[in-house]
Amino acid sequence: MATIREKAPYQWQAQIRRKGWPNQNATFRTKKEAEAWARTSEASMDRGLFVDQSAGRETTLGDLVELYLTGVTAHRPSAHAQEAEKARLKRFQRDERALCSYAAVNLKPEHFEDYRDRRLKHRHKMSIRFQPCPPFRVQSRPLWDDVFCRRDGQEGLSR
Repeated sequence: MATIREKAPYQWQAQIRRKGWPNQNATFRTKKEAEAWARTSEASMDRGLFVDQSAGRETTLGDLVELYLTGVTAHRPSAHAQEAEKARLKRFQRDERALCSYAAVNLKPEHFEDYRDRRLKHRHKMSIRFQPCPPFRVQSRPLWDDVFCRRDGQEGLSR
């Protein structure tokens, strides 16, 4: 059973503590919202479908790029490959501060489509099309192709 308590005026905290599950906390403007969230979270725990998204809410895309730099790029076989990828990722972080500030759990394909469109305005489309891999490997290759290949009939990348 969840615990619902009033933290301050117009702030209600719902807390779920269950054996075998991570503790969950969330704050809402109304008691009704807090109760609804607690019911749905507990129901998904009962069915075994609950996915803890707290790490995804606390980790930004910029944090993921940093982890990739230290965990993958640093272990590339050649120094040239390391330096090239590091420069590409650092440029991405510098130029896309707004995108890098999003929590990983909140990223949607539209964010990457906007990124693609911004790149198309400033770069030759062939340089993007023949880029061997995404600037970071957060998404799978088929999803990357779907996002970076225009579906709306406008000029841009094609398959």
